Amino acid sequence: MQRKNFQKFCRNVKERRYLLIGTIAIVISFFTYYCFYIFSSARNIVFQDHFRYLEIADKVVNGRLDITYLWLSFSGHRSPINLLTFLLNAKYFHLNTLMEIYIGAIILTITSFVLIYYFYKSINFTSIKKIYFIIPIIFIIFSLDQWENIVFSDGARLMLNMLVYILLFILLNNYLLGRKRKNLVILLSAIVLTSILIGTGNVLAVNGTIIILVIIDMFINKNTNYKITISIIATSFLSVLLYSIGLRQDSLGLKDQLANISHHIFYTGKFITLAFSGMALGVDYTMINNVNKVTTGLIGLIIIIFILCILYIYFKKEMYRKTYIPLALIIYSILIIGSILLARLNYAQEYGLNYAMSSRYLTSTHYALIGFIWIGLMYIDNKKNKKEVIRKTLIVEAIILVLLAQILTNYQEWKITKDRKANFVKLQEIALSDRRDGIELRRFQTNIDWVIKGLEIIKKNNLNVFYKQ
Repeated sequence: MQRKNFQKFCRNVKERRYLLIGTIAIVISFFTYYCFYIFSSARNIVFQDHFRYLEIADKVVNGRLDITYLWLSFSGHRSPINLLTFLLNAKYFHLNTLMEIYIGAIILTITSFVLIYYFYKSINFTSIKKIYFIIPIIFIIFSLDQWENIVFSDGARLMLNMLVYILLFILLNNYLLGRKRKNLVILLSAIVLTSILIGTGNVLAVNGTIIILVIIDMFINKNTNYKITISIIATSFLSVLLYSIGLRQDSLGLKDQLANISHHIFYTGKFITLAFSGMALGVDYTMINNVNKVTTGLIGLIIIIFILCILYIYFKKEMYRKTYIPLALIIYSILIIGSILLARLNYAQEYGLNYAMSSRYLTSTHYALIGFIWIGLMYIDNKKNKKEVIRKTLIVEAIILVLLAQILTNYQEWKITKDRKANFVKLQEIALSDRRDGIELRRFQTNIDWVIKGLEIIKKNNLNVFYKQ
């Protein structure tokens, strides 16, 4: 008996070693794929929101960092950590935006390893035979559907934020499954620090996810300590309040935003379905290939149905006893769509419904697809569901459809890399030129006065495209 146990132990050790090596190989393959896309399309040039921060960068480069700078807000957003990374780049790395873009690739790699580790734990995954399970998850993490956050260096900060949010959801997951007081203290501290230091407009969605999860847990868990549940909810509310202190609101107020939604219910519905559609089939693919809004909206409805069905299975099979993480990813993504609706419905009314599918939001929203795939694979892998062939087949087909849409999206992004590269090369030329007209400056996609002043700042301080080693 001892010999058999020893042989089983050795076999498990070998399987785990192969699993580790295989996982690393798959993640590194996607990392390489992603970096090659960066190399093919991105360039070192300030762009869009960068120009908001250049006056502060000018002061930091020529003096020292004043801690009060980090509490400044821009367009209703504040993120001390995000602003700090920008200022440190300006101070010590001559505002190398291309370096930040590659750092974004590293952040996604870390995110992949973190999520895959907890995915393995949720299905007691030790065999190399099913390593292909992780490919859909990693593919979406590195998907080119989020191209704006890939080729614009600010995207690296959004990827950092998302990694921190995921770690926060993991802390909540660990507490809800273990109920250890030590985990609770860490969780409450992390909620406050994340909301204040990482912040951004996503702070409502992050804390909303936490509140919804603990309320769900309160109803499904008989051993819930209501005082602790209330303390977590209260901490989330307090965190949002602390974040909002001194926040400057540049766009419509909440009352006006809600009124706008209530007066345009049908348009709001189309906005929501397109936002869900964009998770799978990117906006560039639909625009370039003339996919009409009806078809795109139907795709969004199908994605919504997929998510609702998988949530039904999640609760019916009590998968929350193993993990809350995929549920957190789905809830968070849905709340992000709600936040986008509140803040940007008026933009869509001005610039078109395609704004709902904007790639800049997919770094947050396509994690709903990861949650969907995660739960689906947990269900398929569970031996107790062996006889439920039809349901398992439908889940596999749904995952395949999502991946096909993602493949089409990625293929389309590869086809237009030359155009992206040419655009950024042109921006570099405009920045370096002494003769610039208003039409050329509009290519930076922000306030022209900010662009003029910002280019003067980076030239004066030998930053970014003006830096000569």
